[in-house]
Amino acid sequence: MATVTDFTPGMRIAGCRIEAVAGRGGMGVIYRATELRLDRPVAVKLIASDRAAEPAFRERFERESRLTAAIDHPNVIPVYAAGEEAGRLYLVMRYVAGTDLRSLLERDGRLPPYRAADVIAQVGAGLDAVAVLSAAHAAEHALIGMLPLFTICDRWDVGGVSMAVHPATGEPTIFVYDGYPGGAGIAELAFDAADRHLAAAHDVVAACPCDAGCPSCVQSPKCGNWNEFLHKADAVTLMRVMLGH
Repeated sequence: MATVTDFTPGMRIAGCRIEAVAGRGGMGVIYRATELRLDRPVAVKLIASDRAAEPAFRERFERESRLTAAIDHPNVIPVYAAGEEAGRLYLVMRYVAGTDLRSLLERDGRLPPYRAADVIAQVGAGLDAVAVLSAAHAAEHALIGMLPLFTICDRWDVGGVSMAVHPATGEPTIFVYDGYPGGAGIAELAFDAADRHLAAAHDVVAACPCDAGCPSCVQSPKCGNWNEFLHKADAVTLMRVMLGH
């Protein structure tokens, strides 16, 4: 069986045709490839077999793949697919032509201050997007959990989605919406009680004695992401900012 280091042009995995090696690292090899279904260029990262065999690494790979796929931000490369095929863990991502920071530094040496500042700002923006998403996700859960106190519903009647940067707002955004087709009036009642609803969610999470989140504050029994990527403390800060204090 081929290893991740001997894929050659024309070989296929995850619905993609390998074109060429784009980079190598400690975890595996990144290939420039073509996604066959949409005929678009992509990057395919194949994890080294010795790392893929480690249970702890596999768990981390799955967790971080879901986190990255949930982020829509110009400084975070989108993940299109992740999984396992023929015993190989893979990530399919947007292909970005260019070079990485290490290669840039090896080629050009020390960067001018203005250019270094720009690179740092872009990296920081990407990291901030991850933190903001975790805070918004936790706040979303808290808001859904508290909504039955202000409307005639339970948490299974509503849905939610949170994004670090929503394309329509250009800002971190949390949606809590009526789960019934056409609506049942839940969203309207929630909008009327928005200030009290947000304050109650903030107070419950802030007062909860747990350290990092629990079913009493930010964990949800209906979370499609298995309650991963929740940051309780940042959610409290986010809701405090939303309340204006």
